Amino acid sequence: MNLPIQATTPPVRFSRCARCKNFAVWVDGELVAPAVLTAPPPHQDLADPALASYTEGRGVFNASPRAAAALLRLCLQQLVGMLGAKP
Repeated sequence: MNLPIQATTPPVRFSRCARCKNFAVWVDGELVAPAVLTAPPPHQDLADPALASYTEGRGVFNASPRAAAALLRLCLQQLVGMLGAKP
């Protein structure tokens, strides 16, 4: 079955990674999926719930640095609480 391809604005392109074989979506020459993670991965000793907050903040950093900052602050609050500090 051949489906008609319509021109889109901005141009959308798809590619496939030669290493992992997953697809990527490019809009107007910029990679939009999968998300590019520029923040470092979490430390191996970071435990939940701080790990979940850090991972979420890491995932949204490129789209919204303010949201990432809020999530990283939450991560720090959770970490300080796990270490036994009083508010």
